[in-house]
Amino acid sequence: FGQEEVISSMVDVIYAHQIRKPEDKVRPASMFLVGSTGIGKSEMAKAITEKLFKDESLLLNLSMGEVHNEYLMNEKVFGTPHGDPTEFEQFVKSNERTGGVILWDEVSNMGGSNLAQKDQLFKMLYGLTEEGTWTPPNESDPIDLSKFVFIFTGNDGEKLFSGISADD
Repeated sequence: FGQEEVISSMVDVIYAHQIRKPEDKVRPASMFLVGSTGIGKSEMAKAITEKLFKDESLLLNLSMGEVHNEYLMNEKVFGTPHGDPTEFEQFVKSNERTGGVILWDEVSNMGGSNLAQKDQLFKMLYGLTEEGTWTPPNESDPIDLSKFVFIFTGNDGEKLFSGISADD
């Protein structure tokens, strides 16, 4: 089973997620890629984007490792009532009809070592995946996120998986 097969399998899962009955709640497809630094989690997001959309410009890479509190999360992602639009806001607004892939890179580092803060930041992101919509600051119309794919990456399993090979 090589990398092409893995990418194709992941794309098949995303397609299956997007096929639903009209009465089903619409949510973005979401996945969490976990592993050691340098194994290709971000490259996997690029490959999925290329396979799904045939256009790498439909990938937004948000580096979340330096987001340590709600203020920084709002500055980077959700926006503030008096601030400029964030990259996230610009990306989802300009690609609402086509969708795209949002890479939430290094989310396991959000909040640093403060577990309560980490929990709060994850709850903010969970709201996006659960509701399937997002309303920018100072606007009343929500943006449909159902055509987007959220890929979260982290190193949380690094110790768990260290030393394990396909031969074990």
